[in-house]
Amino acid sequence: MRKKASCMVLSQGAEAIIYSTAEAGRPTVTKHRFRKRYRHPELDAALTATRLKQEVRSILRARRLGVRAPVVTRVDVVRSLLVMQRIDGKTTKEAFLGGELGEERKHEVARELGRMIATLHDGDLIHGDLTTSNVMIEETTGNVILIDFGLSQLSTLVEDKAVDLYVLERSFRSAHPRSTEGLLNQRLRRIHCSVNFNTTRVVSTS
Repeated sequence: MRKKASCMVLSQGAEAIIYSTAEAGRPTVTKHRFRKRYRHPELDAALTATRLKQEVRSILRARRLGVRAPVVTRVDVVRSLLVMQRIDGKTTKEAFLGGELGEERKHEVARELGRMIATLHDGDLIHGDLTTSNVMIEETTGNVILIDFGLSQLSTLVEDKAVDLYVLERSFRSAHPRSTEGLLNQRLRRIHCSVNFNTTRVVSTS
């Protein structure tokens, strides 16, 4: 990780840079959607503002639905900044690859994640990037928390909800093949998709 001014860069993707910051003495993360120089400036500004607002709306909607997600502390549309609560912990990817979770704990995480996805989809909210890098396990509480709603959208389509599940499955199989094919896979199979006329529901059966 590299430092920039008083911030530290935590990660950088195709759309944004994530900084470790602090506001009012509290640890935060700041997501900066940077300018795409290959796009016309006015088009780029409009698209960036739209995506930023959608991300904020999705985080707030997820929290209203009862899904754990970071608290939004400040939004600056002009500067394309989204400031959020910093989650102290590790991503599911880091925890799984680091061998820090026993098999039963992995089952618990999978069950909780299934419930969270079911709640999102019942509320017609599509995360858009359900990978094990975007599911965090909070250090102090052990809570499972969803992050990075940058590709989220509202949709009632079963196909969009199914794609969310497919992305998650592919993430598990590519990043955690041993866990997925072992006991964790048995649990994931129990978190299954049942489709009715207007929703895709993830159901955890014990």
